[in-house]
Amino acid sequence: MVINFLHDLKSYLETKVAVCDIVVETPKAVDEGALIEWERTNDCQLPDELRNFYLTTNGVSLIWHSKHSDVKVLIGRIQINGISALKQASFTFTSDVDVAQEMDVDIFVGQLMRFSQESPKKKMFILEQCSSSCVVLVLNSRCSEIYYIDRDASFHRLCDTLSQYIRLAAVHLGIIGWQTCYTSSGPRPEFLQYAALYTPERLSLNARGARYWLENDAGFYPHPVLHSKKLRSIEVCSSERSAQAPRNTAHGTSTNRVRSVESAHAKRSADQSFPMRKSKV
Repeated sequence: MVINFLHDLKSYLETKVAVCDIVVETPKAVDEGALIEWERTNDCQLPDELRNFYLTTNGVSLIWHSKHSDVKVLIGRIQINGISALKQASFTFTSDVDVAQEMDVDIFVGQLMRFSQESPKKKMFILEQCSSSCVVLVLNSRCSEIYYIDRDASFHRLCDTLSQYIRLAAVHLGIIGWQTCYTSSGPRPEFLQYAALYTPERLSLNARGARYWLENDAGFYPHPVLHSKKLRSIEVCSSERSAQAPRNTAHGTSTNRVRSVESAHAKRSADQSFPMRKSKV
């Protein structure tokens, strides 16, 4: 279903002016044994929907470009990590925070929507790495939710399931930065520019629908924010580390690390070099 859905989206994009180089990748499905091994390694059971997804394809990717005056620009991307890249997030704090707790999502998120403090232990996995942020899947034995972590280290709920996330991405044509429509600060200028060209009707819907959702839901579910003055980085941890032992240092070493943040209110920047940026003081 997901594969057909993305190919339909590709066909739709092909009708758009100046769109070029649309590439859909659907790697070979994961076998049942690999899923069982992932669950054993991460001590976490995948929701049935996500299991069925990986039994169909080992992640997906759709990217598309636009060409103007012989200049080609990447405009849209929808990507779900393969099972080997679906790794638990690790959190590195400054030295005044107990680093032995780094693997515990609960220490910095007061409330993740339907996840109460009394709920079973939560685990967070990198579902999609964006150019200046990331999308994470938060799981426990009862439910799942998908969040967008903006560059200022704030969490913003997008939806509950993978199919909902892919549909949301598709209605925004995967235009880079579409997730910011569901943040309290609103969509980025780059997104607005390309959305006005390729899906202006969605801008109108978002102006009413997304903001309405935020205003009404925020009263019950205020956007959780990391203790970002103490947060140094968010990184993908190896499967070995996710099941292991406390680290001896306060600094991570992963090459996939999200950039440091010192303030939850850091200014936005047009620089999209990598996920979270350190503010200047």
